[in-house]
Amino acid sequence: MKNQLLFSSKCASRYVIIVTALIVSILKTNDLNAQISYHDIVPDVVLSTWNAYTVIIDSSALGYLTIWDEFGSEIDVTTFDSTCQVMFNGSYPSALNAGDVIGPLATWQTPNYSILNNGVSGHWVGMTNKYLGVKTFKAGQWEYGWIRLDVNSAGNAVTIKDYACNKHAGNSMQAGQMSATSVQGTTGYTNAFDIYPNPSRNGLLQFAHDFNYTNCTIYNINGLKTNYKISNHIVDISALPNGQYIVEISSDDIVYRKVITLAK
Repeated sequence: MKNQLLFSSKCASRYVIIVTALIVSILKTNDLNAQISYHDIVPDVVLSTWNAYTVIIDSSALGYLTIWDEFGSEIDVTTFDSTCQVMFNGSYPSALNAGDVIGPLATWQTPNYSILNNGVSGHWVGMTNKYLGVKTFKAGQWEYGWIRLDVNSAGNAVTIKDYACNKHAGNSMQAGQMSATSVQGTTGYTNAFDIYPNPSRNGLLQFAHDFNYTNCTIYNINGLKTNYKISNHIVDISALPNGQYIVEISSDDIVYRKVITLAK
């Protein structure tokens, strides 16, 4: 996408077909590389007392994981059989940083209402934008993935933001990885994909305040792109028609993308 393409009218239709297929693929997986299946939860899920949220990392794999806000004072994670397991550090599930490796060499356990945070115990006390390493069983092998969470210090609130898995069973991946080359949170900002409101009703998109980029590229469903300036963490796309778009930010060899909806 970064390289400019020069083509004659004879091959223009073929180019449009190729790019359209590519963009449709991005909209389905939020990623150019089908090896990594990435899912953004829009809006983020915030759990309160006795609420639960189940994450099915890969519908074609066995096992799923449920995150609970129990008693209004404890955040737990559980699975219902050994086909889904979680990375542990000692007695509690690990709180991973972006870029940490999730793979067969880690310590894995089947969580049974295992504590993320109860205000005292657990590795998730007051954690923001950390990753829960998970694996699910598929075709005789493990499929590795992550879930991004915020857990407050009191242990009475958890925010579930997004998740991903490496659909090449048996292969490791990194926490925050969304494609073969992109790992969110590793280039000096932690909320690269926090763009709001989504959907946008007035065409103004707000980037997270620790976001330091001044330019972005926006693609429509046909693959046509427009470069935009980001001013005071805001980009104005109000001139575009309603529909779905892809916001792309590039940094060296890392490309970040997020699907947004314009609904004026």
